[in-house]
Amino acid sequence: MIFLTAPECEAWLTTRRSSDDLAKRVDSHYALPPKGYQLYSLSLFLATEFHCQRPRLLQLTAWDIFPSNENHHLYYRLRQYYGDYREFSNAPGHLCQKHESEDLATFLQLTMLNGWDAWLYSEQGDFDVFVSHDEYLRVLTSSNELSHRLRSHMHR
Repeated sequence: MIFLTAPECEAWLTTRRSSDDLAKRVDSHYALPPKGYQLYSLSLFLATEFHCQRPRLLQLTAWDIFPSNENHHLYYRLRQYYGDYREFSNAPGHLCQKHESEDLATFLQLTMLNGWDAWLYSEQGDFDVFVSHDEYLRVLTSSNELSHRLRSHMHR
């Protein structure tokens, strides 16, 4: 996993996506699971189920919304494991390779637990997820089948 600045995130997205393909996506919304312990299952599903053979980008877009509920210490300790000591405001992107799905799931879970906003981008834009501090997911998919698989997982 490598950490990217906001301009680096934008460059990664721009070189891999076609605006024509992005315009044709299905837009769905899902409530996050009500119990905090259920977030890891959802995070792992999002990190492994959809195109885990290609890189994915998790980009934090808002934080300090509920500062008293955020565990910065845990986040930074995890980030330091990868040798990155910058603040997430300076490098909000987490570029995960195909073999780092469980690492991505852990960062996704922390994002949800901390009440942060973030986008999880697939390389080609066929499955993108917005995680909201308001406890919902906005999912943009290129097919109804992808949306159906997520819906089935959410209702387990």
